[in-house]
Amino acid sequence: MADSDYTTLEHLKEYCVIPATSTSRDAWLTRMIPATSRAIDRYCRRFFWAKTTSRIYDYQESRKLYLKSDWNEITEILHGQGRAEVFDLAHLFFYPEIGPPYQWIEVSEASTIVFRWSSLTAQQAIKVTGVQGYLEDDATPPMIEAACCAWINYIRASGGENASVQSTTIGDYTISYFQAMQMLAQGPPAEAKSFLDPYVAPRFGSTDRTRG
Repeated sequence: MADSDYTTLEHLKEYCVIPATSTSRDAWLTRMIPATSRAIDRYCRRFFWAKTTSRIYDYQESRKLYLKSDWNEITEILHGQGRAEVFDLAHLFFYPEIGPPYQWIEVSEASTIVFRWSSLTAQQAIKVTGVQGYLEDDATPPMIEAACCAWINYIRASGGENASVQSTTIGDYTISYFQAMQMLAQGPPAEAKSFLDPYVAPRFGSTDRTRG
């Protein structure tokens, strides 16, 4: 299981009421997990796994930085192109207030420090390091795992599992995923959509400090 997968084969088989001893579907189910996870990302316009990374931003305002994505944790900020000065995180407020995830940060109005950029350019002036992703208790939200299982089970029950068995060989199985991928492209079925809709991302840039 990859970090970016939203369920495991074991949990998926439990959801689909497939006995653990029955392995004939394991190859198909295993291939569907990452494909469905990425379909969830596209539908929700965000991802739900912990990605440790750094991102470079242009200078925006002296006391505000729109992150333009979900950040679960910020561990370091460097600012001022050519100087790479460490920004003291103690001077920051993270928004929305119900976060994480956080979508923008503001420098305390009581602070004397501000975001800086060089005298030459405001481009590529701020580097943020931390953990990206929409997480709950530092993990993939349970409803996202439920949606992943529900979506795969819907495709399986609709015939996607056995469609066009002719092209791709996986171990002892020869399986085509063309119809299953078509069904993913059509969007989530009702049983998965009900889990996903509360997690669809807002348009970033809102200044409402209390909402995601």
